[in-house]
Amino acid sequence: MWWQEPGCPQLVSILNTKSKGTLVWTRKVVTHGGAFGGACLGLVLLISACGSSGGSSAKGGSSGEAAPTFTGSPIKIFTIIDSVNVAPTTDGMKAEIGAINAKGGIKGRKLELTTCDNQGDANVAAKCARDAIADPDTIAQVASSNSYGAAVDPLVEQAGMPGVGVNLQVAADLKSPVIFPKNLGAYNTAAQTAVLADDKGAKNICLAYYDSPSGASLATLINSAMLAPRNLKLKTAVPISPTATDFTAQVAALSGCDAVAVALTTDLEIRFVRTARQQGLTTTLALSSSVVTPELLKDQLGPLATNLVVVSPYNQEAAARKSFLDDIAKYNKGGRVDDQSLGGWFATKLFADTANNISGDLTRSSLLDAMNKITSYDTGGLTATPLDFTAKSTVLGGTLPRIFPAIQNVYGYDYGDGSLKALNSNKPVDPFNAPAK
Repeated sequence: MWWQEPGCPQLVSILNTKSKGTLVWTRKVVTHGGAFGGACLGLVLLISACGSSGGSSAKGGSSGEAAPTFTGSPIKIFTIIDSVNVAPTTDGMKAEIGAINAKGGIKGRKLELTTCDNQGDANVAAKCARDAIADPDTIAQVASSNSYGAAVDPLVEQAGMPGVGVNLQVAADLKSPVIFPKNLGAYNTAAQTAVLADDKGAKNICLAYYDSPSGASLATLINSAMLAPRNLKLKTAVPISPTATDFTAQVAALSGCDAVAVALTTDLEIRFVRTARQQGLTTTLALSSSVVTPELLKDQLGPLATNLVVVSPYNQEAAARKSFLDDIAKYNKGGRVDDQSLGGWFATKLFADTANNISGDLTRSSLLDAMNKITSYDTGGLTATPLDFTAKSTVLGGTLPRIFPAIQNVYGYDYGDGSLKALNSNKPVDPFNAPAK
């Protein structure tokens, strides 16, 4: 997971101008919960071209079911992803596509996925979008985690191409009328500070961030959007060089903090936590569930993984997570199990459920219309409330219209010996608003 240059400065520009029980993560096969009830989810993410796959291409996991008979040409979706997120996101997508196709596909047609690695290049991302738009069988963009929305969003908007479960990565995404996000995207890492304040009672909160222009601007975003409503301000923000081999000075600079939000790549995050504990820094450290998993913390840090908080955009105790694990085991055995793959699975399911409920022909236009009319999509508990894409955003006075109330929350968990325990009875935290007193 890598800091992206395009997104954070634009987000901060908006903020500067507008703001005045125990849970164990496993791959255990569980009973599939079926479709959810009702309608029958960072700023910090980063490097070889496009490929196509359907449910049948998922690794392993033969279901033993008779192959369904499809009619007509396949229904196609596409995703544009920053390089480091391609594998985890598509692992989840492939699992859900396998489940969908095993049940007959979309309106009797096979569902296929085209994946495009943007290679850290806006021109590549734009070409991916143009190629998808040129194919009339490609109905939607799904689960994209793309740092070049400024290049892609105008193209898909002109084509009337819905973006289902797309991550909110850059300023253009936050206002695009065709994007229907699954979580806070770029805001998820900044939201760690709200969890530290609300669930851990921290007052002197600090930040350790990836040293880059976008990483540096994260402090401004946190102070403006997350901590100001709580009458707090970051005590200090310490940059961590991507080439650093010794974190001694940086850890020492955080000695006066109640808690530290850590916003680094996976490798740097593990090394930073190890150094902090070895130097005797015992303060609470908040990590992103998109960067680390409990299994990784246990394997890499062992007894040094103490007083850690993991922050997730999803409720890790949700029934839907059990369905996700089942689909991974059955249709993409060996696929990655983390919040990135869960997000890809969730977005694909949202697309399929919505598409299958359209009474007439499935087109980009009919899907866009259906997405705009969703008022109560049951996410199986992944989000605090059902998805409602008709609800008006209130974030920063409504200036960020694609941050819908249903996705405006995160969850905090204490880590301990390979497992997570929910904070504050697993109540969601709204990072943009202080809790009522």
